Amino acid sequence: MFASTSVLTQAQLAAIGEIAVESAYLDGMVDFLIAQILNISEEKYYVVSNGVMLGTKLDILRNLGLIRLRSKKRKLEWENIVSQVKHLNSQRTIAIHGYWQSKHGRKLSDLNKETWILPSGEAQAVHKRGKKKPSILDAQNLQKLAYDIHDNRNKLMIFYANSWMKGSIRETFIRMAK
Repeated sequence: MFASTSVLTQAQLAAIGEIAVESAYLDGMVDFLIAQILNISEEKYYVVSNGVMLGTKLDILRNLGLIRLRSKKRKLEWENIVSQVKHLNSQRTIAIHGYWQSKHGRKLSDLNKETWILPSGEAQAVHKRGKKKPSILDAQNLQKLAYDIHDNRNKLMIFYANSWMKGSIRETFIRMAK
């Protein structure tokens, strides 16, 4: 038995997989958008972006969008979308890289008791970086996180299409996002 199955349900484990896949699609979309806004080929883009983490790419995307947008209203809308995606990326980091454990503390003295078996599904991921306070994600939020990553990637695509694309290509791009 894997340790993960004593803490998380099969549905929660599947949701972590969905989070990973949706994050990969998000990362690819951010790469595409940055290259398009800069008007450079994918090949040139990957020369400078190789190894750059998604959080940094989102900062770059945010700033490039702010440079290109004119109205305060559109700039605020752009910042809100990118800020939400950055928040979701930090939640993704906890889900993927956090240490999953029971929400119910266990002691060594519990080893001989039936209560040592962790209640599947009642778990949380703890992710600590340096001396910062640990970040925590409840397992009950995993499916919603996968959906939110997907939904906000689509919001980025639609915003981009409405702001910087024209004609039938724009309509196709928007249809792909829905």
